[in-house]
Amino acid sequence: MQTSRRVAIAVLERLDTAMVTRRLPDGTRVLRHQGS
Repeated sequence: MQTSRRVAIAVLERLDTAMVTRRLPDGTRVLRHQGS
Protein backbone atom coordinates (compact mmCIF):
# COMPACT_ATOMS: atom_id res chain seq x y z
CA MET A 1 0.00 0.00 0.00
CA GLN A 2 1.53 3.29 -1.09
CA THR A 3 -0.75 5.51 1.00
CA SER A 4 1.41 5.45 4.13
CA ARG A 5 4.49 6.22 2.05
CA ARG A 6 2.75 9.21 0.47
CA VAL A 7 1.73 10.47 3.89
CA ALA A 8 5.28 10.09 5.18
CA ILE A 9 6.63 12.10 2.24
CA ALA A 10 4.05 14.81 2.89
CA VAL A 11 5.07 14.96 6.55
CA LEU A 12 8.75 15.24 5.62
CA GLU A 13 8.00 18.06 3.20
CA ARG A 14 5.98 19.78 5.93
CA LEU A 15 9.03 19.53 8.20
CA ASP A 16 11.21 21.00 5.46
CA THR A 17 8.81 23.91 5.13
CA ALA A 18 8.78 24.41 8.89
CA MET A 19 12.59 24.59 8.80
CA VAL A 20 12.83 21.59 11.14
CA THR A 21 14.72 19.46 8.66
CA ARG A 22 17.04 20.31 5.80
CA ARG A 23 17.31 18.39 2.54
CA LEU A 24 20.80 17.70 1.34
CA PRO A 25 21.72 17.54 -2.37
CA ASP A 26 22.04 13.74 -2.21
CA GLY A 27 18.40 13.45 -1.16
CA THR A 28 18.91 12.72 2.52
CA ARG A 29 17.52 14.87 5.31
CA VAL A 30 19.13 16.15 8.47
CA LEU A 31 17.54 17.68 11.53
CA ARG A 32 18.43 21.30 12.07
CA HIS A 33 19.99 21.86 15.46
CA GLN A 34 17.84 24.21 17.47
CA GLY A 35 19.52 27.27 18.92
CA SER A 36 22.92 26.67 17.37
